[in-house]
Amino acid sequence: MKIVTLTILLLLIQPSAFAAGKYKIERTYDSVFKIPILVKQKSMNKKQTMILVHGLGTNGSESWDEISDEFAKHYHVVALDLPGFGQSLGTFGVPVSIESYSGLIMRIVSAYAKSKVVFVGHSMGAAIGLRFISQNSHLVDKAILIDAAGILQKAAYVKFLTRIPQKENPNDTHPAKTSGISALNTFTDVLVEIIDRHSSIESIKSLLKENVDAQIAINLIETDFSSDLRNIRTKTLLIWGEDDPVAPVRTGKMLDFHLKKSKLIVLPNAGHTPHIKTPTEVATIIHQWLRSPKIDEFQFPKSADLNFNCKNKALNKIISGAFGSLTFNSCSNIQLKNVSARSIQLNDTVASLENVKIVSRQTGLTANESSVMTTNLVIDASVGIHTNGSKLDLAGTIINYKIRPISGSGSLIYWSTSFQSKNGQPTETVHRKQILP
Repeated sequence: MKIVTLTILLLLIQPSAFAAGKYKIERTYDSVFKIPILVKQKSMNKKQTMILVHGLGTNGSESWDEISDEFAKHYHVVALDLPGFGQSLGTFGVPVSIESYSGLIMRIVSAYAKSKVVFVGHSMGAAIGLRFISQNSHLVDKAILIDAAGILQKAAYVKFLTRIPQKENPNDTHPAKTSGISALNTFTDVLVEIIDRHSSIESIKSLLKENVDAQIAINLIETDFSSDLRNIRTKTLLIWGEDDPVAPVRTGKMLDFHLKKSKLIVLPNAGHTPHIKTPTEVATIIHQWLRSPKIDEFQFPKSADLNFNCKNKALNKIISGAFGSLTFNSCSNIQLKNVSARSIQLNDTVASLENVKIVSRQTGLTANESSVMTTNLVIDASVGIHTNGSKLDLAGTIINYKIRPISGSGSLIYWSTSFQSKNGQPTETVHRKQILP
């Protein structure tokens, strides 16, 4: 588990920007953390305040230096060093956490903002933003979240961090390399599952209790944001690097689907810090959206009677549209995207489902001896999912059931920010590992 935690830290901690802008700098004492907090301001003559919240990394608010001048053309800019970062150091009155940082942002906004703020957060700062906006919507006009880290259930998130990307390259299609990477990713997935089963997160926390980066990184991946997604009504722009190795685009798609008023923009060939690497482009996107905020609206395809069957094949294409039933027997590389169906059955199959809706009088999704990853799966059925001997990674899943949400045996399920209801009445939010013995 030490290795996995180190992997998280190395990937989350990003290099800071180098250029320093002209800020008014002051240190304001926080009565909760009981240390002076470094606060920086620009363009104090502007009418509306924009608050910038950084991600992990020792230099804190300096990560905004490349882009803050662009923001300052239009807004009163306030940036701060969160406790444990930059120059906000000392012995804290409370432990660092998403919750305690959210409380600090509320106090800074109350002290410095001239208006309802435009909240801008990156990585960990974007995740803090979800909690802050959920609890303080009256203080926020609009929000911009850039490559929010965490959010997924911790094992599902660590699996992503440890995987080797298999992005298509027309000049490198040798099957030996492709199969080798696939095998290595399978091995790391199994390793993470073993560590997740047998390691105590509390022991890791105690070992790293003097390391603020480690403490907040652990708290980040342990935090359940399900209720926050349900609460937020603020217009929100999501900006994501297509090749982000820290925060998967999958997370952005899940947030965009579940936030009530959001817009997702994915930047081609960008990584985890687009505001540092391409500040002018990112600032232009943000200013354009703030002037005229557009919201994504998603509709599932209308129902149809078409049935789809696959047997002993590797499908290298995306399946979309409306179906009666979809059945896959011993198939691989199954990709369902923007699909409506009355039932989906997976037998000895590897599949990914994105924006899929199943409405059934019986069982919605059946998985036998299969490996399934879903993002924004919606099921309305008597039994939501029936699974035997399978591994399911379910992010942003909504299940409305009549009898039970899930049944079966011998399966491992990772639920990330998911929701269950019985006959239309909410029963629980689900963000945990579940083992069906």
